[in-house]
Amino acid sequence: LLAREHAASAEVAAAMGVEAARARKAPRAAECLVSPMLPEADLAGAGPVLDALPPGSWSLEQAVEPARWIVYMGPYPGVEQVARKRAELRQLGISFEALTNPSLEPGLSLGSYASEAAASQQLAGLAARGVRTARVAQERPEQRGQRLLLPAVDDTLRPRVEELRRALNTKPLRPCR
Repeated sequence: LLAREHAASAEVAAAMGVEAARARKAPRAAECLVSPMLPEADLAGAGPVLDALPPGSWSLEQAVEPARWIVYMGPYPGVEQVARKRAELRQLGISFEALTNPSLEPGLSLGSYASEAAASQQLAGLAARGVRTARVAQERPEQRGQRLLLPAVDDTLRPRVEELRRALNTKPLRPCR
């Protein structure tokens, strides 16, 4: 009886192993990937990798990133003052975020907005809550450039994506929207 149970459980384990192997080898669905806006230097560096990809597997599209405005506090003389300001904001129940523009460091962003008017409106609301030293600043001007589009990355192209990321200076490729 024990021998039969052992044999049956070995058969079940073998069948599960075969199913797991099939699942590992099953092709994944193709996915669309897109890069962030790329500087010309990154595009030039990726040229040889792109040229080696199958025709029609990629394209470059013109892109515009609109200007972005923030409610800004800073620049401060040092990190101690930034830490003090963070503590004050926490006491007021006001959230803040890290800056993405190094030229504004050391400082804090109390939110980013698509227009100067929207940032100014938020600033007025924050002033009513006790924020006195914030101002509206342009975090980033409008930018124009190109994005790399890979509309159908399947199992044959997936191994090349990592090579492409390295050629793009590790710029992330994200799923298309």
